[in-house]
Amino acid sequence: ALPLNLNQLITGQQGGIWSGNGVSDSLFSPSGLSGAVEITYTIGSGQCQSQTKHSVEVLSSPVALNEINGRKEYCNEEISALSTNPDQGAEVRWYADSQLTTLLHTGSSFLPPGTETSTFYVVQVLNSCAGPATQVTVTFHPVPPKPEVNDTTWFCSGNTLPLLQASASGNISWYTDSTLTNLKGQGTTYQP
Repeated sequence: ALPLNLNQLITGQQGGIWSGNGVSDSLFSPSGLSGAVEITYTIGSGQCQSQTKHSVEVLSSPVALNEINGRKEYCNEEISALSTNPDQGAEVRWYADSQLTTLLHTGSSFLPPGTETSTFYVVQVLNSCAGPATQVTVTFHPVPPKPEVNDTTWFCSGNTLPLLQASASGNISWYTDSTLTNLKGQGTTYQP
C-alpha cells in the first residue's frame, strides 16, 4: 500500500510531530501492520504541548485472483464469459489497463468485448482494499482462407478414385462430413 501523508489530514494547527507504528516523519505506511494502530499528533513543546491520538484500522488486502475460468482463445466462435471465485464478500473489478483506471465491469463474470486480442486486469476489492491485479489475455486467431482443391469431379467405375490435392497457408484436414466430425486424413493429399 502507498504511504499516507498525515499532514493532509490536519484541520487545526500545522507544524506538529506525528508518532506511532508505521509513522516516519509525516508519512504513515500500513505495510506489515494489521488491526487498530494508534497514531499521535503532538503540537507545541515541553509543558506547553498538546496531543491528539487517533486509532487507524489497517485492513488486510485481498490476495490476487489467480484462477480465471473460461476460454481465452477464439477463432470464429462466439465469445464466452470469463469468471473467477473471489474471497467471501469481495467485489471483482475488471479493467482495460494495468493502472486500473478504465473500469470495464464489476462482478465475478465478465464477457470480453470485441473480436481483437486484448489484455484485461482483474482485482478483488474487500473493505475498500484492492488486491494485486491479475492479467488475463483473450486471443483471437484469424480464420484461415479456404484451401484450394484440385478439380477432380469424375472417374470411371471400377477405377481407383483419383488422389485429391489441396493447398493452403495452414494445416489441412480432410473430413467426410460437413460438420467436420469424421476426420479421414491430414496433409496436402488425400486418397478417398
